[in-house]
Amino acid sequence: MSSDTILLVDDEEDFVEMTASLLENNGYTVETAYSGEEARDKALDVGPDLVILDVMMETEMAGFEAARWVREQEE
Repeated sequence: MSSDTILLVDDEEDFVEMTASLLENNGYTVETAYSGEEARDKALDVGPDLVILDVMMETEMAGFEAARWVREQEE
């Protein structure tokens, strides 16, 4: 089993809960965020191995801005 950490970001709470459960059942550690801003904070705190990010969140550009920010981070 893996111990990789996945940051799951989506503003649809049901999707996050179901997907997080599926990933955890397959051995992953899952951190969740429900907005672009929360995603940036969690990414800094957790340093995930993978980010699964809905780019169309609370505003049309929020997800794209969060994705751009994540890619720019050297860590």
